[in-house]
Amino acid sequence: MNAAYSVYYNEALDHYLEQQYNKGKQYLALENFNAAKTIFSEIVHFNEIFKDTKYQLKKSTYEPLYLDGIKYLETNTNRKAYYQFADILKQTDYKDALQLKNEALEKATIKIAIRPHVVNRSYSKTKEDFRNYFVSTLNEIPSPFYKIIEVPSLKAGQPLDTQLNLAKISGAKALFSLDIDNVSFHKAPLKRESYKAYQKIKTSYKDKDGENKTKIEYNKITTALYSQSERANINLEYKLISTLDRSVLINKVLRDQITDQVQYMSYKGDYKQLVPGYWEHQNKAHISDKIRDYSSDIRQLQSYFKTRTSLKSSTVLYNDLLKKMSRNITQPIADYDPK
Repeated sequence: MNAAYSVYYNEALDHYLEQQYNKGKQYLALENFNAAKTIFSEIVHFNEIFKDTKYQLKKSTYEPLYLDGIKYLETNTNRKAYYQFADILKQTDYKDALQLKNEALEKATIKIAIRPHVVNRSYSKTKEDFRNYFVSTLNEIPSPFYKIIEVPSLKAGQPLDTQLNLAKISGAKALFSLDIDNVSFHKAPLKRESYKAYQKIKTSYKDKDGENKTKIEYNKITTALYSQSERANINLEYKLISTLDRSVLINKVLRDQITDQVQYMSYKGDYKQLVPGYWEHQNKAHISDKIRDYSSDIRQLQSYFKTRTSLKSSTVLYNDLLKKMSRNITQPIADYDPK
């Protein structure tokens, strides 16, 4: 490209970009953001430093998102506003998006106070432990919109209206109430059953021609099959009550349990010789006798000798139930959206 042509090209390009720039500004004024974004993207492609095109491209990209966030705030749809401004901030620091995001979070956050409970003779240490654990898990709700606050003035035995007023004065939007009706553990006695199987015996020998042979015999045997289970149960009810209008935001009655069980065999000999099957009489043949000398059946039988023989401790079972139930409590709260 010779010098004269280069000058002509640059002048023509500048003239074209100027026209496009003005057109893009017009589109922005009309809030036709997609059209404006297309034009400013084209200008940046040709000349990255043409006027303030980079800013105009940024504006045409994020202004519609920003305006949507403003609308969400104006209509009190604060969670949507929070996520709208958060999405903008993931890409760029645009206008006062950070300030508005924090404003939306403050408006959307439900500060929760914990209602104290009355401890009486029927309220066991187990119930107390469960309650303390559940309350502590509220701090782990997977949502930015919930915050547990301490309200020292709340006392057990106060009327509900008093507690709601005190919680409201402290800035709480909701009062969490938990009532545990029952916690119990039940261990079934160890059960022993007779299990019929066969002992597979291989014997090597030489036939009359001197060739090595293997003889297989199946002897009917009885072994012991043991089983035992333990169960932990809990019944509870919890509520999330609004301090603003006394409405019940969430009310759940939960009845759940968790069970552990073991099933294993005991045999004095080599269990790897055992083959599953059924027999009617140990000392004589019967038409219903059956040997299941198949790999899959044998593996299943041997699994009874390889499994654990003792139940989980009460502490482990107790903790498993705690974890299971705490998820059942916190998830509905995390999912609750006051809009």
